[in-house]
Amino acid sequence: MAKVTLEDLAYALPGGFAKLATNNKWKYAPHLKLIEDKILQILEGKPIRLLVSLPPRHGKSHLLSTFVPPWYLGRFPDNRVLLVCYQAEFAKSWGRKSRNVFTEYSEQVFGVKVSDETAAADHWEVLKHLGGMETAGMGGAITGKGADLFIIDDPIKGRMEALNAKVMEEQWDWFGSDVYSRLEPQGSMIIIATRWSHEDLIGRLVKEMESGGEQWDIISLPSYAEKGDLLGRKEGEVLWPERWPKHLLEKKRHMTTEHWWNANHQQRPSPVGGYMIKEAWFRRYQSIPLNPEQTVLSFDTAQKEKDINDYTVIGTWYLFKDSYYLIDVVRERYNHPSLIIAANIALQKWKPHAVLIEDKGSGTSLIQHLDRTTTAPVIPIIPVGDKVIRMDAVTPIISAGNVFLPEKNLTGWLRDYEEELMAFPNSARKDQVDMTSQFLQWTLERLNRIEMF
Repeated sequence: MAKVTLEDLAYALPGGFAKLATNNKWKYAPHLKLIEDKILQILEGKPIRLLVSLPPRHGKSHLLSTFVPPWYLGRFPDNRVLLVCYQAEFAKSWGRKSRNVFTEYSEQVFGVKVSDETAAADHWEVLKHLGGMETAGMGGAITGKGADLFIIDDPIKGRMEALNAKVMEEQWDWFGSDVYSRLEPQGSMIIIATRWSHEDLIGRLVKEMESGGEQWDIISLPSYAEKGDLLGRKEGEVLWPERWPKHLLEKKRHMTTEHWWNANHQQRPSPVGGYMIKEAWFRRYQSIPLNPEQTVLSFDTAQKEKDINDYTVIGTWYLFKDSYYLIDVVRERYNHPSLIIAANIALQKWKPHAVLIEDKGSGTSLIQHLDRTTTAPVIPIIPVGDKVIRMDAVTPIISAGNVFLPEKNLTGWLRDYEEELMAFPNSARKDQVDMTSQFLQWTLERLNRIEMF
C-alpha cells in the first residue's frame, strides 16, 4: 500500500492543504475537523449552506478564508470564489493570503497556477481556467460577480455596529437583495461570525429557517460547553484547551460584561433591552462615606433651552480611587432661570472639584452663565456616539463592581434611578442614564490621562 504523502492530504482535505502551506504548523482541532467535514460535502456535488459561529481567535477565519478558497480553486479551477468581510480592505487582506498560498503550492498539489495578468489581492484568476477569487466589503458593489463559493467572514466589525439598528437592517437588506443574486445555481455559501447581536446575519437566518425559510447547517460552539454540545463535550469543558485553556478564557471573561461574553463566547446574543445593565452589578453603601478624593457633579440638561417638558438631572458623585459613589440625584423640569438657581444651589452644597455639563441645548447656556458668574470648575462635555453606545462603553466599570448605590429605601430618588437604568435602552426616559454614562466616561478619560504621565 502506497504511503500517503502530505501532498496527497493537501489535495484531499482543506486541513491537509493548510498543514502543507504552514510546514505542518497548522493543527487540527475537533471544531475545525467538524467544519472541514461540512466543506467536503462539496466534493460530493452537494451545495452547502453553512453557518459557523465560534468564539474569537479560534481558527475559523484562518481555515475558511485563507486555506479553503485556494484549496477549492485547486479542486475546481473553473469555479468562482467571492469573499466578503465587514470592510473591503479587510476582505482584501484575506484575498492576498489566499493568493499567496495558491501561488506557492497550487502547481505542486493541483497542477494549476495563478494568472500573471490578473493577480491582484482583491481579484486573482486561475491561469488557463475560468475560475478565480474576488473580495469585497459588506454592502459594497458585487454586481456582475458570480460565486460558486460565497464566503461571508465576520460581517460585523464590533459591538458599536452591533448596537446600531440601522447598520443591522442595512446588512440584512444587502444580503437579501444582492447576495443571493450573485450565487450560481449549484453554488455554496458559508457565513462565519463571532456573534454580536440576535439581529445579526446568523440570527436573522436562523429565524427565517425556523419560519420555513432556507435550511442551513449550523456549527455553533461556545467557549464553555453547554447541554447538547455538538462535539459531545461535558458541560463546562473548554473548546480548544491547547490554545485557550480555562485560565486564559477566565482572564478574557473578567475583562468584559456578561452580555458580551454570552454573545461572543457562548453564542447566545441577547436583546440589549433588560440585559445591558444589571442590578447585581452595583454595590451598596449604608451611609454616605466621608472625605472623598473628589466630588463631581454631572448635569444632563433639557435638550432645548425653553423646553420645560424635558427633565434636567444633576447627579452628585464621590470618587475614591477606582470606586464611584452616587450620592444624590436631583431630577426636575426647569425653565432657564430655575436651572441657574438649581445649579447654584448644587455648587454651594457640594463644592465640587469638577462640574460636567453636556455642551448642547440648555447645557451650553448653563456653561456660559457659570463661566461668567462663578469660579466653578466647569468641564464642557461633547458626547460621542448615541446613548446606547455611550453607556455600553462604560458598563465594564459597573459590572466590575466599581459603582456604589445607596441601600434600598435609603433615599427617595433611588427607585426611579434604578428603574430607568435597568430598563435601558427601552426606558421611556434616558436622562439619568446619560448623566451616569457622562460621569463614568469622564472617569475613564481621566484615568487614561493619568496613566499617560
